[in-house]
Amino acid sequence: MLKQSLTIALKPYPRPTPDEDYNFSNTDPEAPPGRTHLDASTMLSRKTSFETMIYRVTLDNQSVVIKLYVGRHVMADFDKEAENYGKVRELQGILFPCLLGVFKGRAQYGIALGCLVLEDCGIPKNGSLCRLPLDSKHHIFEKITIMHDRGFDKHGYDDDEFVFKDDDCRLVSLGGIVEHACTFPDRKWRKGKGRVTFSCGTLIEYASNLMVWSVLRPTVQIGGDTFIAGDDGPGLPSQAMIDKLTPVGFYASPENTELLKDYVILARNQGVTDEQSSIDSFKASMPPPEFANKGEEDDGF
Repeated sequence: MLKQSLTIALKPYPRPTPDEDYNFSNTDPEAPPGRTHLDASTMLSRKTSFETMIYRVTLDNQSVVIKLYVGRHVMADFDKEAENYGKVRELQGILFPCLLGVFKGRAQYGIALGCLVLEDCGIPKNGSLCRLPLDSKHHIFEKITIMHDRGFDKHGYDDDEFVFKDDDCRLVSLGGIVEHACTFPDRKWRKGKGRVTFSCGTLIEYASNLMVWSVLRPTVQIGGDTFIAGDDGPGLPSQAMIDKLTPVGFYASPENTELLKDYVILARNQGVTDEQSSIDSFKASMPPPEFANKGEEDDGF
């Protein structure tokens, strides 16, 4: 159970406060007295210079997720997300994670801190959601229609905002949640061929982007781009081969992606298979081209 005070030890410690734990106070006035201590060593994601960090931690022998906001300029985002969790309370555990606690604090030099403690609902899928099996895409779309049915929508849906666990999914970013008078007439939609006739523009747009009414043509990802195998030539190899031929730390600029595309097609034309020994032999005889590396971004404050 979360108590009045919370201490989070980040391992490894990110900047700007490498030599101290983060200390918070519970915003719930009815929280029991005492201090909860969490060790955060498994970072799931971060955004721009550690302004928002997401960790998986253990609380009372159970896995939970903490979302940290660091810096005065992101506190408005923190307050908005905490407020939105309250608005969609009845959808927590169905479409959104259960909110377990909201905390605020100060780090060294007076840096403002915010922390949401959330149910652990899994991790995002690799790649675009539109490449998932049709049944999985139907399940995601069903979740969105539930939100519309309850009078809410969201300003855009990024693929990494959906996390998956035990054949279920949750939407984990609530900052863009808005009230929405949906015009979805009978709250029913037709799976399979054709489009359903309803007048909610945002549902139509998302259903089209997710491709819930069609079987997706085979695609592969090269660098940061998606290529349709049939349109981009029969020379494109399998995704497994592309992944094995892509150098570690590959920087996906347009120029690098084009070089990598030529390289993987060359491997396919040379008769290389998905087997690691075949790929290693090809790389030894034909090393990858020199890819320009933009380098690591400065994560300092």
